[in-house]
Amino acid sequence: MKNYTVEQKIQIANIISKSSPQTLPYILDIFGLKRKEYVRTLPRGIDNSIVDFLKSIDDINGKLSSVVYAAYCDYCKGREAQPLTHVEFSRQVNRALNFRSVTKRFGKTVCRVFSSRGGDYL
Repeated sequence: MKNYTVEQKIQIANIISKSSPQTLPYILDIFGLKRKEYVRTLPRGIDNSIVDFLKSIDDINGKLSSVVYAAYCDYCKGREAQPLTHVEFSRQVNRALNFRSVTKRFGKTVCRVFSSRGGDYL
């Protein structure tokens, strides 16, 4: 195998893992990378797919997080992109919009709802 720099190995791992995220641990092992090295290189900002999704929909204030996440998954499917997990999606939405997820009770059902804290950063 050709001698690649760490950055090149990470770029290759990103390209391959986009088609099949389950293969990432094996790819990192093949290149001799540790998961910490890979994670350290990922951007810490808001995912671009979330920014684009939030710009394309109406206000999510007061909406159920599960309903908004389902819409996000449909959005990603339409663009052949891999959606984030529900937890990571909620974290990034809360960070991007300065929201928080609050627990609301509807009868006996408990749900998570996005709630505004203040300013909008998009």
